[in-house]
Amino acid sequence: MGGAISNPLSANVVLDINEKYQAPQRKPRNWGPFVNNLFTTVQEDDVKQLVVRLNRKYLGVDGANEFFNFTQTNNTLTAVDLCGNSFAVGALQHIARSLYANDSIVELLMADNQLGNHLSALHEPLLHNSTLQWLSLAHNSITKKGAGVIANIIHFNNSLTRVDLSHNDLGAGGAHELASALGHTFTVSQLILTHCQLGDKGLRFIADGMTRNKSLTLLDVAQNGITSAGTKYFALVMENVTCQLEHLDLAHNSVSDSGARELSEHILHFKNVRSLILRHNDLGDNGAKFISSAVTQPQSEEVNLTHLDLSVNNVTEAECLAHIIKRNSKIKQLNVSFNPLGKKGGKLLSDALKENNTLTDLHCAKTRMGEDFMNLLAHMTAQTKKLVGCEHVDEEAPMYANPPHEEVLPFEQPRLHSGFMNMDVITPGTVEAFIRKITDNDKHLHRCNMKCHRLTPAYAMKIGRALANNTHLTSLNLHCNCFGVDGITYLCGGLKVNNTLTHLDISQNFMGVEGAQTFAEMLEGGGLKALKDLVIADNDIRSEGCRPILEALKTNETITSLNVEWNNLKHVAGTHLGNFLSKNTSIRKLHVSGNVLGDVGVATTLDGMVENEATALSEFSFAVNDLHEATGNKVLEIVQQCPTLTKIDLGRNFIPETTLEKIQPILNANATHVTKSNALTSNALSEGTNSNSEGSGSKGQSRSSTANASGPGPSWSSDGSKKGKVQ
Repeated sequence: MGGAISNPLSANVVLDINEKYQAPQRKPRNWGPFVNNLFTTVQEDDVKQLVVRLNRKYLGVDGANEFFNFTQTNNTLTAVDLCGNSFAVGALQHIARSLYANDSIVELLMADNQLGNHLSALHEPLLHNSTLQWLSLAHNSITKKGAGVIANIIHFNNSLTRVDLSHNDLGAGGAHELASALGHTFTVSQLILTHCQLGDKGLRFIADGMTRNKSLTLLDVAQNGITSAGTKYFALVMENVTCQLEHLDLAHNSVSDSGARELSEHILHFKNVRSLILRHNDLGDNGAKFISSAVTQPQSEEVNLTHLDLSVNNVTEAECLAHIIKRNSKIKQLNVSFNPLGKKGGKLLSDALKENNTLTDLHCAKTRMGEDFMNLLAHMTAQTKKLVGCEHVDEEAPMYANPPHEEVLPFEQPRLHSGFMNMDVITPGTVEAFIRKITDNDKHLHRCNMKCHRLTPAYAMKIGRALANNTHLTSLNLHCNCFGVDGITYLCGGLKVNNTLTHLDISQNFMGVEGAQTFAEMLEGGGLKALKDLVIADNDIRSEGCRPILEALKTNETITSLNVEWNNLKHVAGTHLGNFLSKNTSIRKLHVSGNVLGDVGVATTLDGMVENEATALSEFSFAVNDLHEATGNKVLEIVQQCPTLTKIDLGRNFIPETTLEKIQPILNANATHVTKSNALTSNALSEGTNSNSEGSGSKGQSRSSTANASGPGPSWSSDGSKKGKVQ
C-alpha cells in the first residue's frame, strides 16, 4: 500500500516468543506440554506488552487449549500472530474462547488458516470483543458466505479499525455483503481487499457502501481485475459524497487512459486523499497526461495529495511528469519507476527538480534516463539534502532484472534464445512483436512466457488468431492476466484448431463458470489435440465449470498433468473428478489443492482412480481441502494397492501425523519399485533392439516381462526422497 501501512507486529513489541524462546518450526508430537512450558516461562518475565508469534506451528487442539489457558490469566498480551496453522474446528473453538476471555488483545493475525468453512466459530467472540482493533483473515478461502459473517462483525463490533481480507474469493457477491456493513460502521478505517476477484461490479458495490460511510480512510482494491469502467463509476460516486478516504490503492489492475481521464476529472473532489496508487496499470502517455493536468491546475491546491505512484504504466513521454514536479508543491513522494523515459526524460526531470523545493522521495528505477540524471540525483541527495529518499537503479544493471515485489517490466524488446521467448518484459509494442512471431509461424519459437501482464480481452483475441495457424509453439504461459470470459472465448477460437501446443497455463484469468464451459466446448470440438499439461488454477470455475472440462478430457489420450487448484470446488466436484480418473488412462499428475472437497469429495475422487485398472496416476495433491483422519486412512489403503503412486501432498489438513508417517514409507517403496521397473524396461528394449535379427518372438517375450514388472499402467522414474513426500 505504498508505505501507508506499517507492520502489524512491529510497534510496541517488548517480547517476541518466537525470537526469545525459539519455538520450533516443525510440529512436536505433543504441543500441549511445550506451549504450557512456553507460557509458564513467559509469565515469569516482567513485561508490559507481549507479542505472541506462533505462526505456522500447527498448534492443534492441545496447543490452542494451552493458548486459551494463558489468555485467561495474562493481561499484557497485545498482539497475536497465528497465521498458517490450519486450525481444526476444535482448536478454533479454543481460540474463540480466548477472544471472549481476554480484554487486552489489540492485533490478531489469522491469515492462511483455511477458515472459509469455519468462520462461524469466530463470529460471536469477534462480534462482542471490545478491544480488538486489527484483524487479518487473508488467504483463508473466504467466499460470499464468509463475507456475510465478516460484514456482520464489522456492522456491530465497536472497536475494529483495520480489516484485512486480501487473497480470498469474495467476488462481487462478497463485496455486496461488505458494502452493506460499510454504511453502519463508525470505527473501521482501513479495508484491505487485494486480490479478491471483485471486478468492476464489486468495486461498484464498495463505492455504493462508501456513500454512507464516514470512517474509512484507506481502501486497497489492488489486483482485482478492475477496468476503466469500474474506475469511472467509483470516481463519480466519490464526487457526490463526503467521505474521509485518504489512501486509495488501484495497483495491478487494468485501468487505461480512459480510466485516468475519469479520475482526473473528479480528483479535485477527493480533497482528503493523500495517497493515490496507480502502479502497474495501463495508463500510457495519455493517462499520465490526464493525471498531470489534474494535479497541476490552480484548483489542485485544495487537494492534499502527497503520494502519487505511476510506476509500471508504459509512460514514455516525460513532459507530463516534469510538469508535476514543477507545478505541484504538495506531492512529496513520486514513483515513476519502470517507465522507459529515456535520456530526454532525464533532462526534463533534471530541469524540473531544480525548481522543486518540496519533493522528498523520488523513485525512478529502470527508467533509462542516463548518467547525467543519476549524477544530479546523487548530488541532491548527498549534498543539498533536498531528496532524503531516492531510488534510482544503475543504468548498467541488467534491464531484465525484476523490480522489488514486481514480476514484470514494462519495456524492452523480447529476447528469443534457444526457442524460448520470455515476455517478462513487455509493452504494447513487444506484445505486437510476439504476436507477429506466432502469426509468422517462427520455426525457432517453441516456448513463450507472458504471465502477469494485465493483458485484456483485446490481446486475447490477437493471441487466439495468431495461434490458429502456428505449428511450432509448444508451451504458452498466460498466468495472471485479465482475459475474463470474453478473453477466454477469443483465445479458444485459436486453440480449437491448434495441433502443436502441449503446455498451456491460463491460471488466474477470471475465467469463471461461463469461461470454463467455453473452454470445455473447445476441447470437445477437437481443440488442443497435443495437450499434455493444463493449468487452470485460481479461476473460480467451481464445480459447475470443472465438470464439462473433465468430461472433455475423460477420453483424452495425451493429457498427463492437470491443475485445478484454488477453484472453489465443493464435494460434488469429487464425483466429476472420480468419473474422470475412472476413464482416463494417460493422466499422471492431478493437482486439486486449495479447494473445499472435504472427506466426501476426496473419497469419491479416489474411488474413481481405484476403479481404473489402467490408471497411470503417480502424483496427486489435496492440500488445504478440509480433510480429516478418515481420508488419511483411505489414502493409506490406496497407496498399498497402487504401486504407481509415488508422490502425495496432503499438507495443511487435519490428518493425524501418525497416519501421514505410515503413508511415507510406502510411497518411498513405490518410487523404488517404479525406478527398478524403468531399468527393466530400458534393458528389455535394449535387448530387443540388439536381438532384432533373431525374430519377433524374442522381442515379444521381452515386452511381456516388462509389463509384468511394471505393474498396472505405464511406469516412469521417480526420486522417492524428493517426490515421495506426503507433506
